[in-house]
Amino acid sequence: MKVKYDVVKFIEDKRLIWYGHARRASASKWIGVVTDWSPVGGEREEGRDGPWRNEVDEAMEARNLRDGEWEDRQKWRTQLKEGRQ
Repeated sequence: MKVKYDVVKFIEDKRLIWYGHARRASASKWIGVVTDWSPVGGEREEGRDGPWRNEVDEAMEARNLRDGEWEDRQKWRTQLKEGRQ
């Protein structure tokens, strides 16, 4: 059985689409506030996964995307599709 699409890449794509949506949102909306939010102290307990943003950064790097390119929705989606291949 041949798999047409890798599940991990599918999840990364959806995460990057959401990230672009969240970054384009106004900083005064809740989505803009929580996207840039850092908890007080900033330290995570030992054994916990890293921050969500680390996974976004890794997925962007794998697709040669740069922060700020999400501002143009159509270009962002096109680059996601190209990076998927």
